[in-house]
Amino acid sequence: MTRLYLYDRAGQDPIPESAAEMLPSWRRERFDRLRRPEARQEALIAGLLYRRAMGRRGLDPDGDVHILPAGKPVREDVFFSLSHSGRYVLCAVSDAPIGADVQERRPVKDGIARFFHPAERARLAEHPAELFRVWTRKEAWVKAVSAERTLSLAETDVLGPVPGLTFRDYELPGGYAAALCGGDPDLPDPAPVTRAELLTP
Repeated sequence: MTRLYLYDRAGQDPIPESAAEMLPSWRRERFDRLRRPEARQEALIAGLLYRRAMGRRGLDPDGDVHILPAGKPVREDVFFSLSHSGRYVLCAVSDAPIGADVQERRPVKDGIARFFHPAERARLAEHPAELFRVWTRKEAWVKAVSAERTLSLAETDVLGPVPGLTFRDYELPGGYAAALCGGDPDLPDPAPVTRAELLTP
């Protein structure tokens, strides 16, 4: 079973930095290393959302998390994935490998598609508006499978069927695209989390 938790920062007061006391140690270490206020706020919210997601699953939010050499955090008892961009923060939790990504639709440098699979490049040449659909799927795919091996962005066409994996796309208010990629064939709608819920011990 997979769950996708979503926090929307739009119109919300910032989360007080004193809430960092509630973070699991591995997220607190990341938070403490950051200096930019915006980056600290994103890391804080992601950590609190992770904490809530683990609690909702009946797992210890302070359970052991191992950071892989590429920076991917993993637990032995559950799969999870975090992502944030602009106003949104996501946390996906699953019994199967899972990856989540959210991106604000914004101007990007020409040529980014050169890193993608040839079939994706051909699709984007005809339908350039699908860039962020490909991008979020690609990022979610990397997060879902990168614990297993080193990946090349060009090796897999995320617009076509990928054995053992399912994709789901989301359009979020305010011009954001998001995607899930996972081993669960039934990927859910996002479950919004309120500020009060985020700050509940």
